[in-house]
Amino acid sequence: MKLRLFGWQSFLLLFALSLTINAQDKTMEIIELPLKKLSQDISVVDDLNFEGLELAIQRQFEAFKRFPPKGHFLIEGTRYPRSILKDSLEKLQQTIDQHKACLNMNELNACKHQTSEIFKQSFSFFRPQKSEKNNKKALFTAYYSPIIEANYKKSEQYPHAIYARPEDERLRFDSQRVGIDLDGALEGHGLELFYANNLYELYILHIEGGGKVVVKNSEKNYYLSFDGTNKQRWNFLSQYMIEQGYIKSHDMREQKLFLDAHPEKWREIYSLCPSYVYFKLTDTPPEGLDGIPLTDHRSMAQDRSIYSQKGLIGLVESKRPIQRPDGSITYIPFKRIYIDQDTGGAIKGEARADLYFGENEKAKIAGQNMKQEGAMTFLLSLPQE
Repeated sequence: MKLRLFGWQSFLLLFALSLTINAQDKTMEIIELPLKKLSQDISVVDDLNFEGLELAIQRQFEAFKRFPPKGHFLIEGTRYPRSILKDSLEKLQQTIDQHKACLNMNELNACKHQTSEIFKQSFSFFRPQKSEKNNKKALFTAYYSPIIEANYKKSEQYPHAIYARPEDERLRFDSQRVGIDLDGALEGHGLELFYANNLYELYILHIEGGGKVVVKNSEKNYYLSFDGTNKQRWNFLSQYMIEQGYIKSHDMREQKLFLDAHPEKWREIYSLCPSYVYFKLTDTPPEGLDGIPLTDHRSMAQDRSIYSQKGLIGLVESKRPIQRPDGSITYIPFKRIYIDQDTGGAIKGEARADLYFGENEKAKIAGQNMKQEGAMTFLLSLPQE
């Protein structure tokens, strides 16, 4: 029987079809990656001997099941299916398996050499075009999951709420940091997840975009993941505090000490950053994009406007901070494989990455002290010429 629609029914059908076509166009779009192919003379070495990388790969595969990589990439004028990301991760897993098999029979250095040769045979190597063209280095920072001491109920010791995202758009977007933290703009709406004992530590939680809550006098711990913002302007507090003579450097410890000692300055200082981050509870470490749990030393965040499809493999070579026994910070070289699984508002540019280090004290030191140049090499299992 022939289907016949009249008037508003026809309009609704056409409208639905247009939405479907637009959705298909979005998934089938071509993304141009600003990459330049390198020679095969790249030594792929991982200073952690690939530890933790398999977990990051599996988490990315789970994300691909939910959001299959459709459409195409354009690299130096050549078109490739976005499924090369999945193919590349499968090839990476195979390479790790071969490396582990080698270790059962040979010493580490011999296996490192063999594995580096396998990478040369299995992958093509790329650098960001601008970085390669202008001989500029990539810039790396680090982030981590701060551990927040909190309680279920508000008290004199735990007065600062950690909020879930309001469904009411007026509440979500009209409220600013000072109004929320100091004037109770969101109180009474059932949005409180926990109550923390330090306001500056909540500000750090917002910077990092996720963390871990340890409930006092309880064996329970919870992960908090980013769940949106009020879309207000983000400003770091340190520059203003330096200009006012409150502190001498951007050191977070110095900022915290001053703010803890001067609550009368809170309104003045925190008003400089009206942006506010909302959170959700997750069973896994804080999530990146596409609901991917971040993996210590293996997940990285890149500019989403450039690398909108997550799952790209990157070999990072730079220096990372460590703390000496006297408390001072020094930097040591490292070379490690990461997977692009996240993004951030301050991560801008094609040769820019924020590296996730985890949730322990060493991760905190990296998150608060790393800002280093280095080299970023992307790995794709493309046919070699």
